[in-house]
This record gives sequence, structure tokens and C-alpha cells, in this order.
Amino acid sequence: MQRTVGEIYNAIHTISARTCWEKGVIRYADELLKAYLASKDLSLKDIHVRIGKISEADLLRGAESWQQYSAMGRALIWDRDICLRLGTKYQIQKTERGQKQPSRGGTWAELQAKALGEAAQIVVAAVNWRADG
Repeated sequence: MQRTVGEIYNAIHTISARTCWEKGVIRYADELLKAYLASKDLSLKDIHVRIGKISEADLLRGAESWQQYSAMGRALIWDRDICLRLGTKYQIQKTERGQKQPSRGGTWAELQAKALGEAAQIVVAAVNWRADG
């Protein structure tokens, strides 16, 4: 049976998120769900509406990758904002609030793309979940 918007929202927000990274991924998942609903002329207020199966492509909304999704301005665009969402207090301080790139190489945009990919997996799993009946 298809899940309702309310059930999907609850499934996303009951995931245990202990680290800054996990909390940031959940926020991205929330934003991806809201954007997907908006593309279907729905919102979180439509808690009883049932949603059919979706794929990662549905969440990408025309982008070919999460890097492209970010470059299109559909997620955070400033390194500072990405840093504040995904970084620990230490990382935020070490990178001067995102003015410097993360210490493990790569860029803030690449880290965001990775987080968006994880968030998409959470949303797809929440929507496509089926109870054994």
C-alpha cells in the first residue's frame, strides 16, 4: 500500500541523527521531500495524500547528478551555508566558517552532493517502503 505524505514525513524525521553530518542529511531529505511535493502541487499540509513509488531521478528534477542539482541552485549555494549545515563546530572553526575548503580534499559543493545523494536514498526508501502484508 502506498504511504501518505504524513507517514513519509514521519519516517524521515524519526531516523536517528546523532552527528552533524547525519542531521544535515536529514535536513536535505526534508527539503527534497518538500521540493518533490511542490512539483506535484502538494505540500506537507496534504498529510493524507498517498504517494506512489519514486526514484532518485524524480528528486533530481531534471538534473543529471547531485553536483548539477547543486549548480542549478536547487540546494545551498554558499560554501559558508554548506559548512554550517554539515560541519562540526571544530570543522566550522578550522575552515573559518567555510571560507577554506574541507580538510579531506574536495570542495563544499562536492560534500553537499554526497549529502544530497544520501538524503535522496532516505526519501526514496521512505516513499517506497511497503509493509509486509
